Amino acid sequence: MPEAANRGFIFDGTEYSKISPRVISAILNFQNTTGLSGILRKKEWVLDYTVDDCGLCLAGHHSRKWLSRTSGIAHLYAPDTPYREDTRGLDVPIESRYIIFTGGEPAGLDKFTGNKDGFARFHDPENLLGNLLYNIASSKPGTERSFWETQSIFYSIIELLHRNTAKMNDTDNSWAISSDKVQTEDELFIEKAEGFMRKKLSEYVELDDIAHFLNVSPSTLSHKYRKLTGRSPLDSLLNMRINEAKTLLLRGEKLKTIAYKTGFYDEFHFSKTFRKRTGIPPRKFLRNSTAK
Repeated sequence: MPEAANRGFIFDGTEYSKISPRVISAILNFQNTTGLSGILRKKEWVLDYTVDDCGLCLAGHHSRKWLSRTSGIAHLYAPDTPYREDTRGLDVPIESRYIIFTGGEPAGLDKFTGNKDGFARFHDPENLLGNLLYNIASSKPGTERSFWETQSIFYSIIELLHRNTAKMNDTDNSWAISSDKVQTEDELFIEKAEGFMRKKLSEYVELDDIAHFLNVSPSTLSHKYRKLTGRSPLDSLLNMRINEAKTLLLRGEKLKTIAYKTGFYDEFHFSKTFRKRTGIPPRKFLRNSTAK
């Protein structure tokens, strides 16, 4: 890449290797020179957002046409997707924002890049994605961004791409991001189910409770939820409990208190389930996350 002045965060330690999807780096890029790049290719996923006019980009096979990269356009590249950038003749500095991450497939992002070029293009007129990418790569002066704070914003980016995008055309695989996207009946069903579960993290919840709230039978709930998400409602609820427990651990809460707040019988039940779900016990997770 041409000379650049960057700032942001990098989380590439082995202590994070089991977490997927996972952001590896989040960068605010201020490019001070222009030119024609060579072929760029990453082993991980890349989401690259243009704040200023960034010229042209060619993704995938060299026979594909060059695409303009004006302000408010993001490019999503699947692993090993080749691309080139042409910033010749532009005013500098050129500002862009990008993240490099793993786990795009389990996060469902391959639905956007399933074309033969492994590439998708997002138009963001309301700066919804742009704001999230700015937040993920910036922090207050003199402070350090925690891994889990960064992950939280990263998951918001994934959710935005899933919930607030609509296909524009197939020629350049373009998608529009909008806050006005109308939710489908299935999306509302999942949102209501998961909203109910989030409110009940500290309580004992059975499948019947969720089904009653949604006014459907337990079997209908199980079948529909699994069809739409690929997992069971109670498995999602457990993931929510574990994620909340991670937040409470990082806040310094005691295991007994965390168990109570996340719906486990006791400290032993919480620790056993946490280890089974994450591969490490709670205290080791805390040591790994707070290690310098």
